[in-house]
Amino acid sequence: IAASLANPECRLEVLHLFSANIGDGGVAVVAESLRSNQRLTQLTFDDENITERGWNAFFPILCNPASINATHGSNHTLQHLGGLQEICHDVRSMLALNAFRDKSRVAARKILRAHRHLDMRPLFD
Repeated sequence: IAASLANPECRLEVLHLFSANIGDGGVAVVAESLRSNQRLTQLTFDDENITERGWNAFFPILCNPASINATHGSNHTLQHLGGLQEICHDVRSMLALNAFRDKSRVAARKILRAHRHLDMRPLFD
């Protein structure tokens, strides 16, 4: 599944993984596969073995703070991530940003959040 999601030719937009029992390690692999995926908008798990650590694996995929370019190249497509457990606020806020249609604006907002030392407000005027 991860290899398919990482493939630039992947056309999947919604994926529900039920009874997969993949836990934190499997979720981290799936999260990493979404780094360059520009199609998947919804991903749902029913695995009760996914902990906060597993859900947090999505944050650097949704908003990579390593550099401005890394943040700009983050996944701006995934809008819904669901499971049996509560997803942390940081991940939920990035998913909410991804719901906006203007992906350039999404990227800019993520850059502003991840790199607070920048003043990009004049670019939005």
